[in-house]
Amino acid sequence: MIDGNPGFWTPDEPLPPLEDVLPHIEPVADRGSDIRVGISGRHIHLSREHLEQLFGMGHKLNRYKDLSQPGQFAALETLTVVGPKGV
Repeated sequence: MIDGNPGFWTPDEPLPPLEDVLPHIEPVADRGSDIRVGISGRHIHLSREHLEQLFGMGHKLNRYKDLSQPGQFAALETLTVVGPKGV
């Protein structure tokens, strides 16, 4: 939650229960193609094109904290990835 807004979550907070989150999720409009992403551990790699499909044109990630790799950072934005085995 950011500034009391339940629509935002920060990585230093415990994850809310999925049943509390689902009513607030809006599906991404079907664009006729999948968004392919690389996922490793608890992070995700997105292209600029896919970032804009998910968060809107011109969206810039909000820096949460710097990482040990120069120029890399953790962002406040999060995604819930659902696949064949569930969430």
